[in-house]
Amino acid sequence: MEPQPFVLDTPDAIRERHESFDVYRAEGEHLLRSAVVFVHGGPRPPGVEWRPRDQPVFVGYGSTAAASGFVGIVVEHHMASLAECSAAADEIVTGLEQIRMLPGVDPNRIALWFFSGSGLLAATWLRDPPTWLRCIALTYRDHRRAERKTRIRHARPHRRIA
Repeated sequence: MEPQPFVLDTPDAIRERHESFDVYRAEGEHLLRSAVVFVHGGPRPPGVEWRPRDQPVFVGYGSTAAASGFVGIVVEHHMASLAECSAAADEIVTGLEQIRMLPGVDPNRIALWFFSGSGLLAATWLRDPPTWLRCIALTYRDHRRAERKTRIRHARPHRRIA
């Protein structure tokens, strides 16, 4: 399983490496901004040596969020099996506590975007969202359609949080 390229040109952004997450900001950006936190999928297949937050797709999402006026953040968890869901959820909680204290991040305007198998980790946030959580998004590929031509469907616009 090799990392896949991002589908768009990746805009320039400053990438700050932290222990369990990467932060993407626009060049010269010092204003308080909403954060979009991207949570990679899981469980991570055995033998995969690259880190999910280093995949071009998550670098692309983080950079695109920064170029769009948000702080883009890719948080990492270590779910290698479904038995580790609880530990992975705790890692995300710990990461979010640190993220909300970052300079330039509005701690009351956070969006969470879960990908693939990490959708399992969204249950608590959906059931009991904190007041600072402004948006939850989940993306999961429909593997049944993998052989068909991809069609883009546009969602209805909602209130902007930035």
